[in-house]
Formats: sequence, structure tokens, C-alpha cells
Amino acid sequence: MLATSAISQRHTAEAELLARAVADQRVAVDSVLSQLGSANRSLQQTMRETIQDSADRTLWQRLLSSLALHRWGEAPDCQRRADHEASERIDAALTRLFVEDDDGMASVPVKLAVLHEGLTDAECRVRSAAAALLGVRGDARGLEVLVETVHTGEPECKLRAVTALGKLKDERGGWALVEALACDDEGLHWEASRALGELGEKALPALLDALKSSKPHVRWHAVRALGGVNDRQAVAGVAEALGDTDYAVRWAAAEALAGIGLPAVTPILERLLRYAPMDDTYQAAHHALHRIGSPEAQRELQPLLKALRGPAAPVEAPRVAYRLLRERKSRRPAGERHMEHK
Repeated sequence: MLATSAISQRHTAEAELLARAVADQRVAVDSVLSQLGSANRSLQQTMRETIQDSADRTLWQRLLSSLALHRWGEAPDCQRRADHEASERIDAALTRLFVEDDDGMASVPVKLAVLHEGLTDAECRVRSAAAALLGVRGDARGLEVLVETVHTGEPECKLRAVTALGKLKDERGGWALVEALACDDEGLHWEASRALGELGEKALPALLDALKSSKPHVRWHAVRALGGVNDRQAVAGVAEALGDTDYAVRWAAAEALAGIGLPAVTPILERLLRYAPMDDTYQAAHHALHRIGSPEAQRELQPLLKALRGPAAPVEAPRVAYRLLRERKSRRPAGERHMEHK
């Protein structure tokens, strides 16, 4: 019989239903998962409390299988899987069971043990589900499985893995996220972009590598992510992208630099010291600089802004940028001091 505590004793009927489900009684299994996936929050919460109170290892193994494979033991888990919305609610409820812990619940060490065992399961979808759930919990033991899932997993597994890598905030996951960024699945590469943003500075090496990608949309996402990293190398990488061959990447760089503000001025000036074969580079630099800083900063930049819009920009802009750099070196703006040693 399933062990229960004070919480599940208040839900006697659900506790008995769980016991029958663990014994693989199909009607009970269907009822348990249907209640978890119910649109009625009260019903869902009652079943969740009952499950969270259980330290039954078999139950947690069955729940992991249900999430990963939509199976309970050797059979399909629930008739309501035929309803897409209900199936999504079931999966969301199962995920919540594994990643959220009720205080003092005996289930916590058991569910963790089941997840750790799941990392070596023969079924790849179970391995990736276990690793993803651990990742969301901040447990890096599934990192290698997550990276492998991004390489070779099914689309849904890849999406879970990418989300988990973002939650882990581990630098080692950065390159896998960049790989996901390069895929043709729009949903996946947007999620990878979001996850890279969660990594912050830990994503820097992978994002700088991504600027060299042959795929413009990868460079575009990398530029946007780098724009949110408070690091001089990151800002320099975004400034370099002002010379990208793709229009969207150049303007993403300009927008990112404008958002960074005063700390972006010096990297832009350094980029302008080198010849740019495309007028678009100067236009993008103008767009960024025109939106940066206080009126005082704009007065300082006026000669450069004029040069960038002029017909002799390839000659004039580097000359003016060099002069401004020398002047700025002698009086570092306060807004850039915190970037100097990053």
C-alpha cells in the first residue's frame, strides 16, 4: 500500500487511487493522469498534493515514464492524450511535480534518485527528460545528456534540453545552445536565444564564436544576446558586427550598441579605425552613435556623425574616430570605467 502522510490523509480517495495506479490498474492510471491534467485547478492540486506526499519509488518511475514516453509501464498512459490541450496540461503538471518540492515531503529524495537513475536509462527520451528536469532544478549531473540531446534528440526533447541548459547557467552548455541557435526550427532557435541570455557572461565564449557562423540568423541572435552581456569583449564583438555582410545583423548590432549606451562608444570608434568596404557599415555606426549618450556626448560626436554621413566616410570617419579615441583616452568617461577591466 502506498505510504501517506498528513496531507494525503486528507485526500483518502486519491491516495487509494494512486495505490491502484502503482499496481498498474488501467482505470486508476487514467483517472490519476486525467485529474493531473484537469482544467479544474482544485482537482489538479488535490492530486498533486497526494503525489508529492508519496515516497513510493515505483510511482515516481511511472511518472517519469509518463512524461518522457506517454507510457505507464508497458502500456499507453492515458486516454486523454488524444486531446492535445489536456495532454499538454498533464505534461506541465508532471514537470511541476518533479521540479517543485513541498516543504518536508518524503518524496524529495525519492524523486531525485529516480531522476538520477533516469540519466542512464536505455530509452533516450527518458534520459533526456531526466536530464532536463534536473537542469531546471539546477542539478548539473545531467549536463552531458542535455548536450547530447541537443545534438541528436527529437525536437521536443531538444526544446526541453535547451530550456534546462539556460536554467543551469553552466558555461559548458553555451556551445550546445549556439548549435541549437543554428537549427532551422524557429521555436528551438528562439528558445536557444533566450537560454543564452539566461547564461549571461557565462555564454560569452560561445556567443563570440557564433559571430563567425555562416548563418546570418545565428549571428543575429548572437548579437542580440551579446548586447545584454556587461563585458567589454561582448561590446567589442557587437561593434565588430557593424561590418557584417547581412543587413539585419548590422542593424541588430546598431540597436544593441545604442541600448548599451556610453560604454559602447569606444568599441565603435575602435571598429571605425579599420576600413569598411560597405557604406552600410558607416550608416549602422551612425545609427548607433546618434542615439547614444547625453547632449554633451552628442556634441562630442558631432564631427564623427557628420563624417559618417558624408561622401568621404571611408577616409574621414577613421581619421575623426582616431582623434576622438585619443581625446577619450585622456579623460575616460565615467560610464565606461566599470567596463575597462572586464
